[in-house]
Amino acid sequence: MLNKKLFKNSFELCGIVSEESDALIKLSNNGMLINIEHNFTDTPFMVGSNIQVFGTYSYEDRLPIFRASSIDFIDSPESLNGQIEGVVKKLTRMGTKDKPWAKVLLDVKHHHAFRDPKEVTSSICLVNLSQSSLESIGYDLYEGDVLGCNVHSASNDVELTLKVSKIFLHYPKHVLDYFHSSRYTNARLKEASNGN
Repeated sequence: MLNKKLFKNSFELCGIVSEESDALIKLSNNGMLINIEHNFTDTPFMVGSNIQVFGTYSYEDRLPIFRASSIDFIDSPESLNGQIEGVVKKLTRMGTKDKPWAKVLLDVKHHHAFRDPKEVTSSICLVNLSQSSLESIGYDLYEGDVLGCNVHSASNDVELTLKVSKIFLHYPKHVLDYFHSSRYTNARLKEASNGN
């Protein structure tokens, strides 16, 4: 687990098609317009259709982008749920001493949603951790840590916000550094003993 190279970037998003072009859908979800990139050019997505999108999430140029691996027509309410794992690239602690929370940028290496399944890409994902999420890991979160969490959407007037509902994975950077250095040392010792 500690030597993972690829992480989870798996999302389900439901909403109403607001605009549609060849490879881009603008989807309305909780009053927010979200860009969906796709390669389903043979399927017309009519404005007003309810669709369910499975794919990956990225935060690019201060905007959320979803890349669809599959799209289905549905009759369900708007929702957005996902699982994301990655390395903490930037951590901004917010709130007050009594009610802290944090904005976290995760660097996520994962398989591309709709290109060659073996193609690896990297995404930057923005998530918000509440006081209870921070408390669940003892407020011990720093840049370089690996973090895995379940997220859901919460909208505000400015941007789509992914809120962490549960942290399922947390490896502090110092633990990862120790793991990698001990693996290197063990490999060197094994190499030296085989050389004698």
